[in-house]
Amino acid sequence: MKCLKLLPLFMLGASLLAGQGLEVRYYVQSDSIVYLQDGNPTKKPRLRSGQMATLRIIDYNNYLYQATVTAKAEKSVSTPASVDFTSLVPGMPDGSASPLSAVMNLFNFPKGQLEPGGFPEDTKSSGFGSASMEKINSLAQQFNASTAYIKVLEQDIQAKGASIQQSLESQRVSSIAADEIKKLKRNPSIPPRKIKSLSKEYLGTVLGDSQAEGLTLSEVLRKADASQELSQSLDHYKKITDTLSQQLEIVSGIQSSLEALEVDSAFIKPIAAYYQSGSKRLSDYQRAETLAREKLPEVKNLGVPSLLALRYELEELDANNFTYTYRTAASGDALTLNMSLQPVDSAATLGAKPRELPSLQIPVYGGFRVNASVGISFGSFFERQQAFYVRDSTIVAEDQDKFLPIITSFVHFYPQSAGNISVGGAFGLGFPLGGEAKTQSVSFFFGPSIILGKSERITINLGLMGGKAKRLSQGYSVGSHYVYTAGTTIGSDVEAVPTRLGYEFGYYMGFSFNLLSGK
Repeated sequence: MKCLKLLPLFMLGASLLAGQGLEVRYYVQSDSIVYLQDGNPTKKPRLRSGQMATLRIIDYNNYLYQATVTAKAEKSVSTPASVDFTSLVPGMPDGSASPLSAVMNLFNFPKGQLEPGGFPEDTKSSGFGSASMEKINSLAQQFNASTAYIKVLEQDIQAKGASIQQSLESQRVSSIAADEIKKLKRNPSIPPRKIKSLSKEYLGTVLGDSQAEGLTLSEVLRKADASQELSQSLDHYKKITDTLSQQLEIVSGIQSSLEALEVDSAFIKPIAAYYQSGSKRLSDYQRAETLAREKLPEVKNLGVPSLLALRYELEELDANNFTYTYRTAASGDALTLNMSLQPVDSAATLGAKPRELPSLQIPVYGGFRVNASVGISFGSFFERQQAFYVRDSTIVAEDQDKFLPIITSFVHFYPQSAGNISVGGAFGLGFPLGGEAKTQSVSFFFGPSIILGKSERITINLGLMGGKAKRLSQGYSVGSHYVYTAGTTIGSDVEAVPTRLGYEFGYYMGFSFNLLSGK
């Protein structure tokens, strides 16, 4: 019972595997073809009659071209590279520098020493009294706490600086993003996947790192008010740098207190070095913020329609796989797929020319075929034909040829095999050649055939033959006494012997060649 329950699953699985068919992948950029037979790569593709064939044209610029595929059932005839964004947008479209280019890299700070400073713990040999040691330990705790807080503050500063940097880049790129993306799409020398990656570089700079489906309308409105958003970001940035300045002043106070206690300089030097490096970084942070505020009046708000258009552009790019898929059912002896790329209207006005791609021809097997052929057959009756004479008033016979050469025309019916040899049946009509056979009527043939080849076929035919044979009539047989009637010539006139022509069975074997091309 369990086996019976599993039987439908096995049948379903077998039907799914059989239905996968043939998939052809043509890569336009590399001009290469890959065949997948039932999901597995193959170098000898073929299709069963009625089976689905799937053609995928991959890596073509569908912004410039429209893929066209025509299928003809032939009868027997005879990883994106990394991109340096700065190289893409060196300046404004007119070649001038962006008004914000002076502050483009202000917030690309070196990481610096963000780890908390370490206060020396080995003070036992310093010779200080217990009161001084208590004071020193308290200062050490303050120093460790301040440096830990400073690390967090600098991480926030650098994160906020990266956000401000992205906003500045958005300002620089937003005015040219749409035009540059349009140029990329219409550039026939750039591979499609490169078009996608470069375009998304532009869009990512303007819209941020959010994916298209994650970019809400509220975020679009916020990005549209670029001036206010940047001003608020700079205010937040200043608050963090002010707090950092306060913490560095605490470090400076700790250094002064230790110097007042006349602590060994070996303990003070790391603190002094930490304060100096931190002060230098603070100065860089403050200078970047000051210069950015000076350029704030030049920041223009981004229009909501423009941002929404760029958002839709991003969605389109995400959905575009630069692939055209065509499916058709196999029929005939071979399936021919003709591919071409036709310029879209906008590309045609720019001078783009149609591109003819290679034609693919895939052998098709199975299905019921009917073809015609003509050739020569060699037939013989089961009872050998004879010539009859009269000698000494007795009917005598002489054996004729063992076989008859017959010009034959066949109609073949067979299922086309996957290989070059198929077996089927044939029905034929023939006309005997030479001798008395030329007076005979049409002969008929029926039997199996072996078909060699698909386009140019040679067939081997054999089977039963039906034709007219001459036999004695009026009850006479060989050896019978026969008296001539008046007017006959004894010994020479065969017609003097009463005979008849009647259809009899025999056998034949012959060879023929395809006669009707395309049938």
